[in-house]
Parts: sequence; C-alpha cells; structure tokens
Amino acid sequence: IFAGGENAEIKGSCRSIEGLHMRDLLEGLNTADPHLINKFGGHAMAAGLSINEQHFNDFKKAFDAAVSAQLSEESKRCIV
Repeated sequence: IFAGGENAEIKGSCRSIEGLHMRDLLEGLNTADPHLINKFGGHAMAAGLSINEQHFNDFKKAFDAAVSAQLSEESKRCIV
C-alpha cells in the first residue's frame, strides 16, 4: 500500500506471505535497479519503502516479476 509523501515521493508498507521474504525481495530490486527505491527496510514478513511517484509503474512491474519468480506455483494459486 502506498500513500503520498513530500516532494513527489510516495511511501509504502508491505506485508508478506509464507515463502516470500519481503526485505530480501526489495534488496534484490534495489540492487538490480537502484533508481526504483529511495530507501527501504524491514524483515521477512513486512517492510516499508519510499519511491519517487514517477517510478511507481516501473517499480510495480519489477515487483510483480520478482514476486512471481520467487513464489512456488502452489503459492501463486493461493494469491487472490
């Protein structure tokens, strides 16, 4: 979930599911494309982050791809 912040930055909070380490996922995104995330922190089951609003669509695509790559087929079927 993202909410508006200051200076065209949006702040997000995310919770995870079994089999998906949220902080490690964000670390991987940040390593692969450092412009997507301004800052982040958290642990396996929850994390927070800040991104520039203009990068939201790119972040969303990268996040969806990373989640899909990490989850088992069984886990993917459980997501609504």
